[in-house]
Amino acid sequence: MNIIAVDDETLALNSLIRVLKQVFVDMDIKGFQKSCEALQLIDALSQKGEKLDYAFLDVEMRGISGIELAKRIKEICPETRILFVSAYDHYACEAFQIHAKGYILKPATKELIEESLE
Repeated sequence: MNIIAVDDETLALNSLIRVLKQVFVDMDIKGFQKSCEALQLIDALSQKGEKLDYAFLDVEMRGISGIELAKRIKEICPETRILFVSAYDHYACEAFQIHAKGYILKPATKELIEESLE
């Protein structure tokens, strides 16, 4: 299973990865602070015939927003399940317009992530 987390803030990214490891036990979760690096991994997976199963994305980031990143991910790997993890609730409608599987307000917890995955 391929899982990524993208957040441009180091502490928030590390916290999210720690919680994701509680949910996805024994899975390799790759974290990125830069959207371009996440897209490079997704391209590489696609070229190998693999898919990205889950993408946990912050919304407000330097460079492209999490919403824009989600759109690009869906272009490369349409079956990816996108979940947003944000400090802001006012992006939720836009997130669900691109068929996000969940929208979690920070700080993410194991319970909130599990609830979103159900």
